[in-house]
Amino acid sequence: MSNGEKHVIYSSNSAHNLEWSQPEILVNIIHLISINLNKNKTIQQQQHSPIIFVNACKAQNSKPISISNPFAVNPMLLGISSAAYENELIINFKTFENGLLFYSMASHGDHLIVQLSFGRLEIYFDFGANQRNLLIAGLALNDGEWHEMRWLHHFDSVELFVDSILINTTEIGGLYRKLDLNSEIEIGGRNEDFVVEKINGLNLEAGFHGCFARIMLNNVDLLSSAPVELKEYPSTTTFFSGLSTSLQIPYTFLPFSLDFYIIPNSGPLLTILDNENSSLLQIKIEEKAEEIEQEEEFLPNYLISINTGFDGDKPKIFSIGPPGWHSLVLKLRADSLDLVLNSKTIFWVQGNQARQIGAGMQTFLLSASGCYRSTTIDLNQGILIGNEYKRDECSLIQKCSPNPCMNGGKCIQNNFYTFNCKCSNNYSGRFCQICLVLL
Repeated sequence: MSNGEKHVIYSSNSAHNLEWSQPEILVNIIHLISINLNKNKTIQQQQHSPIIFVNACKAQNSKPISISNPFAVNPMLLGISSAAYENELIINFKTFENGLLFYSMASHGDHLIVQLSFGRLEIYFDFGANQRNLLIAGLALNDGEWHEMRWLHHFDSVELFVDSILINTTEIGGLYRKLDLNSEIEIGGRNEDFVVEKINGLNLEAGFHGCFARIMLNNVDLLSSAPVELKEYPSTTTFFSGLSTSLQIPYTFLPFSLDFYIIPNSGPLLTILDNENSSLLQIKIEEKAEEIEQEEEFLPNYLISINTGFDGDKPKIFSIGPPGWHSLVLKLRADSLDLVLNSKTIFWVQGNQARQIGAGMQTFLLSASGCYRSTTIDLNQGILIGNEYKRDECSLIQKCSPNPCMNGGKCIQNNFYTFNCKCSNNYSGRFCQICLVLL
């Protein structure tokens, strides 16, 4: 997976060929799923079984940080070679804005500049031949999701990877093949005292507002050199909402971003209200139909519906994964309102309807029983409706995962701590463990 999207990292043309791929991906979990499924969604018998080798190491800087101001590092003090035929720059970033990520300018013209402009990555570089090169990659990389950029220089070729996928490449012309790094490198913008622009024809962004998870130049961690006073670790607020309790959050800005971990009982999850408390958009937990419950376990544990309330629009039904933490982001860009669930856009409204929702929204109402957390929304400042809640903790315990009910019984979680078993025919008891036929 790469930023929530499926990503093929290895594939051979034949079972008789052994091929190697060496992607570099920053992940928490690697989940391998067989793509050889038959119509019954069971794994087909294969004559050859694939062999996968995974080499992993702990990231040097696993906790993302936000940089409030640009800072400079001296490459020579960090042990970075001042001139090399091979160079590698890796940046993991997350932002909703354009910005200048990396700036290196040598006194005799060598430079490497990385910026986000109009949602695209722009990498300018020159190896001293006064022949500037430009590689462009990506689209809407300022979407508030984590992205990885890898710029790879090997003698006379340069490759640009975005989210582990090769997007662009070029050959280097001229007589020079070395990149000189003998001047200070600036991260997250440029110093305000830097007035004289040494390169003509560049329209560079002023700074950077967002988070970095990793900045590696030739295997040297540049983030570790950031001044302590500039590092800002995103803080998370957590809210625990009980039965018949809602949290009202006044609208201040978009994107609206939070994680939720709820009891999958039917009812509203999030409702966007106008100044008359009328619903503009509602996300609701839906009961699964019996025929769906009886199908393969490949199906998710519960469903959600999204309804805008416009005349003629039917609610859209989407599946959601098994019980656990899920992320939700609501974005408004020009004439488009997008809803992102677990890093994937599942619903959008465009045109007049999007403008109507954006202009009318006043309140976000969280109604489902469970836990919420966010780094951009102060959940503790919301208005409470009800009295069953806890701040800065999550007390939810999933009683139905795994299913404690026996003999085909269905588990129904009533609240945060108790559950009931809906037993199939001829069985009873708390866990459906009693067979009535034998009595």
